[in-house]
Amino acid sequence: MEKIKRVISIIDYALKGIPLKENILAEDFFQVVNGRYLSLEKFHNETLLLRKDNPIIELKILSMAVSGDCVHSHHLVVTVDSNDQRKRFEVFSRWDFSNGLVVSCIESLRQMGDDESIDIFFPE
Repeated sequence: MEKIKRVISIIDYALKGIPLKENILAEDFFQVVNGRYLSLEKFHNETLLLRKDNPIIELKILSMAVSGDCVHSHHLVVTVDSNDQRKRFEVFSRWDFSNGLVVSCIESLRQMGDDESIDIFFPE
């Protein structure tokens, strides 16, 4: 359960800017999103840019599971930018731990269409 809490805190940091209460990312942490490599510094920069460009970000965690030193996450994200443009994303990710710290996140992200049926997750 502790690993899931740590992953949720990283997701909250990335999407909402909620500060990490403790150092849970390894110094050599990296993320790969759809094949694109991000170092720890680039991860921090990308999260700042994401929040700057999207003042509204909604998160719905669908499932999480722990397997050894990995946490698997499936979640949905809705962003609303400063022009009120909504975008919806489905995210599958694997978070790898070593010595209690998160060392990597391998993520597959897909933008969803404008199908109104997914609004059941985020009613207006």
